[in-house]
Amino acid sequence: MSKDPHEKFPSPRRTAPLPTEKDFDPCGGNLDSQCAWQNFGGLSLEQAYELFLTHSAYYQEDFMFMGVKAFDYYFPVIDRYMREVTGDEEGDDCELSILGCGVAAQLEYSGSGISDRLLGEIERISEYVQSHLGQYSPAAKDQRRIAREWKRVDKQIAAHKSKG
Repeated sequence: MSKDPHEKFPSPRRTAPLPTEKDFDPCGGNLDSQCAWQNFGGLSLEQAYELFLTHSAYYQEDFMFMGVKAFDYYFPVIDRYMREVTGDEEGDDCELSILGCGVAAQLEYSGSGISDRLLGEIERISEYVQSHLGQYSPAAKDQRRIAREWKRVDKQIAAHKSKG
């Protein structure tokens, strides 16, 4: 680990306040959002990343159900993971495609709550993922599955851009 724990994460979030429970569950009572709060609430980006690494398949869906403010704050965890993870065996792609599905769902359901800054970050990681499919799995079928979900992200990005 580097000496500066924030080195791997974008600077605007380093000084931002941590998301509140309401940021995770803006409407109140969503059990999936509450689960995301229980797992990630109160964690710094570095702590959230370290937690995610312990069992990415378990925590991957939390990003799908976070409220947009919490998702915005914790999105760098997804970004860093997608840039650093490698899959050496066939079938290792599960969380990578589900993360794409979660990002697409956030874009679809968050409406105008997605900032232009976050939209640009999502667009950049989607481009990265789709141009580095071999990093995630040696199997063509796994690569196609990952690409399919991240192409859904691209469609949602285009829909957001057409609105604004």
